[in-house]
Amino acid sequence: QSNRGTMYYGEYQLQRDFKNIDLVFTGGLVGNISSSFAKLYASSGTPNNKIVNASGFIQLDKKLWDVLNVSGGVRYEYFKMNNLQSVVAPIFRAGASLQVLKGTWVRASYGQGYRYPTITERYITTKAGIFGVFPNPDLQPEQSKSFEMGLKQGFRLFGVKGFLDVAGFYQKYKNTIEYLFGA
Repeated sequence: QSNRGTMYYGEYQLQRDFKNIDLVFTGGLVGNISSSFAKLYASSGTPNNKIVNASGFIQLDKKLWDVLNVSGGVRYEYFKMNNLQSVVAPIFRAGASLQVLKGTWVRASYGQGYRYPTITERYITTKAGIFGVFPNPDLQPEQSKSFEMGLKQGFRLFGVKGFLDVAGFYQKYKNTIEYLFGA
């Protein structure tokens, strides 16, 4: 089963370090256009399929009082597949790291995730032996939220430097995308 695809990808990123105020700005634009011709994906109504993704992002990283680092950013995503309604999604993240003692750091972060289904995940139809792979044209974008807290402790023992890092994570998904197989 053959597939012919074309992808155009472009990324522009700018980073500026404002040393006088201990601030780093990062921003950019990303674009991706992918098209595919495959009988495997004909459940969309045609073997020709196209997906467009464009995004812009900014992030600020700031150091305060030589012991606190804070970071935050936003990414704005645009997705469109074939003639389906386009999707726009803002995605946020934030984090901080605090040095509480000479070799001890505490950190926390929060972030969001967003993943749009691929052409394959929505439209593939095929068989492998007695198993079939079926299309899911109503598949929704996957979303997630995650939170982390951690403690990092440096040490020196018998002339060897190292650190112990302990962290706790929490992550929640909505509309998790997975393949379903059937006979």
